[in-house]
Amino acid sequence: MPTDSQSTTIRRKKSDLGKVFPSGVRVDKTTYGFGVFAFAFIPEGTSIARVSGHVIHDPDYSSDYCIDAGDGKVLEPAPPFCYLNHACEPNCELMVYVPEEEAEKTSESPDDDCIYGSDEDCIPDAVAEEEEEGEEEVENEVWVEAIRDIMPNEELTIDYSWPADRAAECLCGTPQCRGWIVDPAEREQLPKSQIVLNEP
Repeated sequence: MPTDSQSTTIRRKKSDLGKVFPSGVRVDKTTYGFGVFAFAFIPEGTSIARVSGHVIHDPDYSSDYCIDAGDGKVLEPAPPFCYLNHACEPNCELMVYVPEEEAEKTSESPDDDCIYGSDEDCIPDAVAEEEEEGEEEVENEVWVEAIRDIMPNEELTIDYSWPADRAAECLCGTPQCRGWIVDPAEREQLPKSQIVLNEP
């Protein structure tokens, strides 16, 4: 498992298109690439799935899709959630949980992390790395959670909230689009010309 800032971005594959994952989502086309869509109705408050991928122990590591996993770690997500797109009015959010005890984590059935599918279909979680002393390290868990009801075939989105120095033009098309993929608290740090041109 990668532990530094070398190339660790998950490779995106055309074979992911149309695939239904055990968490009850599928990967499909959007107007700007691939996205993650609900296969069935997902009620507000549902913990949809744990995000698997590469855990990187480097607080300075950065990529377009890496997730802050806390404790100086980042997570490069694997399919399907490497395709999770931004929206200024998202229907999901990422939650980071710290397991209370290692025993609780290791005693879980593989099926516990899946809403749909069998044990064999479950996507494995990021494998915990071993510390120098040889003890298994407890990794924080990143989950995708629904913050409102999500209809079948609706795209799942989160708010990227990038810092102002990484802001990119937003194409989400929601009524409250900020015009830029940027942390709302840092929007005023953008050049005035950008703010005026993209005023929602």
